[in-house]
Amino acid sequence: MKNLKSIAVGMAASLFLFACASSGPRKTLDELASALQNNNPQEFLSCLDMEAYANNTLASITGGNAVFHSLNSISSMLGLGGLDQMINSVIDYRAELRDTLAKGVASGELTLQCQRGGETNCPWVASSLREAVIVEIAPSAAIAKVTTPAKLTSWIALRKSGDKWLVTGQALMEDDARRYAMSGNRPAPDPGAKSI
Repeated sequence: MKNLKSIAVGMAASLFLFACASSGPRKTLDELASALQNNNPQEFLSCLDMEAYANNTLASITGGNAVFHSLNSISSMLGLGGLDQMINSVIDYRAELRDTLAKGVASGELTLQCQRGGETNCPWVASSLREAVIVEIAPSAAIAKVTTPAKLTSWIALRKSGDKWLVTGQALMEDDARRYAMSGNRPAPDPGAKSI
């Protein structure tokens, strides 16, 4: 009888851990990993909030470069809008980024670039996504620290949209990932954020 109880308790604990591991932001990272392994761009893109992801990617490119920052300041002073608005009006950056990601996932090139370490902000390696350390910073915002086989670390920002967690950006710095995850959220960050 004791053995039967022990087995039942062990099974219940295992089911609970499995349910926890395959929900929330972890589920999204697992879906991304599966999409990369299966070269499935549709599954990969379904895990992204493409509008937020593209906007944050563009902000990362323009904000981190002194020349772009200067051009952005000048264009804003002249009333032309920010550089990101000007670029978006010239090309549909979101569509371009979607196409680039889809091709990279379908061909496996995106994962290869990240595995080799050719890109410093490149978290798209299936095994690395599965081992990512996730921190929920608010009830509907989380970040994930991803370290690739090339020993490069980057951060993924996630935000809850309805019942699904979506990637809203990637960053080299934790603070940027936090900002990307929190953009669009009203609640203040939880000072007692928990790692999962």
